[in-house]
Amino acid sequence: MRKTQYLIREARQNTNTTDAEAITDYLCVSLLNRAQEFIQAFLFTQNIEAKIFRKSYVLNTVSGIEEYDLPSDVYAKNSINNIMYKNGDTYSPLKQIAEKARGLSTGYFLSDSKIIMSPMPQSNQIFNVSYTRRLPSLALSYGVIGTVNANTSIVLNVGYTLLTGVDDYFSVVDSTGAVIRQGLVVSQVGDTISLSDTSSITAGMVVVPGAYATTLCQLPDELESAMIMSLETSINARLSSKDIAISKPLTNEMLEQIGAMFADNTTDTFMPPIVEYTEWL
Repeated sequence: MRKTQYLIREARQNTNTTDAEAITDYLCVSLLNRAQEFIQAFLFTQNIEAKIFRKSYVLNTVSGIEEYDLPSDVYAKNSINNIMYKNGDTYSPLKQIAEKARGLSTGYFLSDSKIIMSPMPQSNQIFNVSYTRRLPSLALSYGVIGTVNANTSIVLNVGYTLLTGVDDYFSVVDSTGAVIRQGLVVSQVGDTISLSDTSSITAGMVVVPGAYATTLCQLPDELESAMIMSLETSINARLSSKDIAISKPLTNEMLEQIGAMFADNTTDTFMPPIVEYTEWL
């Protein structure tokens, strides 16, 4: 999907909206984020196993440690789809258990944004964790990084916009829209942003307001027209009356099309879970 700025530009052109004061870019970004959240939530109601929001990572457990943090982009604290134990070249699912079975049954449970292994691992093991990811919020670029002063600051090129007063946090994004760093505290004076850890940040990347944000919508390309249509609908409503509140950003017809498009979208292989200690300890 194209960058946020191009979605806004097309919606403005289609609605003949040239008054930047009446419909600001800031408002357009907010309306696009509302549409993105609505579409993701709608797809969950249609198909909770939708693979388009699936993500996985390798969890290496350590002997004597039972608690492991959930990934920062997990959709919700209970959005773990499965945990697979790796034994050589084979994978077996680990059973999700109740917290009261901690230490009594083999498996895992979720608590306080952590994965709790049961019983406590007695050796280093490898697991593959599949979860439902939260999409980063949409934003416009507030500046291109020109200079990186290692573990001190980043300096933006000419043409930047101050992050101060827009959000308390910012993210750093590369040219593909991938979020390189997130949850960075805004401390900006002119073109310079103080940053004690500049790891992974290079010149040419851009800064965007928001703790977890990007310039590029990560919904499937097929949904670009729905995002633009939603923004157009909201713009027209705002232009006709500032008091109009739209209950949902997409028409029923469009929602039916989206639901049908992603109705059959699963990838899980169903296997019996691990239920005995000796299989993975």
